[in-house]
Amino acid sequence: MAGMGTGMAPFRGFLEDRAVLRARGKKIGKARLYFGARHQKGEFLYKKELEQYSADGWLALRCAWSRDQKQKVYVQMLIAEDGEDIWNALKPEAGGHFYICGPVAPLNDIKKALTDIFNANGKGPEYLDELEATGRFATEVY
Repeated sequence: MAGMGTGMAPFRGFLEDRAVLRARGKKIGKARLYFGARHQKGEFLYKKELEQYSADGWLALRCAWSRDQKQKVYVQMLIAEDGEDIWNALKPEAGGHFYICGPVAPLNDIKKALTDIFNANGKGPEYLDELEATGRFATEVY
């Protein structure tokens, strides 16, 4: 999942649902969330609960704060860094999903980062189309 700014809100519900299932003793798989915003202070929505899910071991939380340091950091950069983990979740036999919600501006860069990962693993850009056609990749951008 990649949620930028207020695009994080829909993922909160998804993660809360998983937390409730886990608390009820249901087995849940691992999840990965890329959260991007300009500043951690004042924009790290749902910070305590996200950090708790991460501490519980079922959420890999990766945050990109684009204005908190001299060098800008964006979600697509973290995705590129995590290529092996992304591939292990999205390769055909794994059956994982990837969702994006937030502003439209980074969409092409995120798609490029994913496509680069697919290329490195013997799949071309058409693999992203395949994921989208089968409901394993979806966007809600504005």
